[in-house]
Amino acid sequence: MAEAFVLDASVAMAWFLEGHKQPEMRYAAGVMNYLKETEGDCLVPFVWHAEVAAVLLRNHRARRAGCDKAWLEGAMLTVQGLNIVTHHQAAGMQEIIRMGLAYHLQGYDALYFDLAKINGLPIATFDRGILTACKRFGVERLDV
Repeated sequence: MAEAFVLDASVAMAWFLEGHKQPEMRYAAGVMNYLKETEGDCLVPFVWHAEVAAVLLRNHRARRAGCDKAWLEGAMLTVQGLNIVTHHQAAGMQEIIRMGLAYHLQGYDALYFDLAKINGLPIATFDRGILTACKRFGVERLDV
């Protein structure tokens, strides 16, 4: 059985949007291949769905090249086909601020990082802040 991991929204966005650097695109493709090959579970904090939906909608509404209705529906089908497990953290504003201060991260990033840390899971990310926190606090980056 495949090991579960935490999926950062930035990696998911690289699956659907152009404009990322080549190392990021290769990493995101590697994460998708890992998911397809292993049928592994990816844990996401409750905000992941809102973050991904907001970016997809923003690009669709802005009529960014290639971001038509078919693209939007394709993105939804892709996500629907993944083994996504949503973790509903009971974190209010004060707890998110505490995590952000402790890990030196922004609010959303602290939720992703904390989910990986408390569950002892690697995290799929290319966010610099999260990668720095991984080194500092002993959380592994998903190796693909």
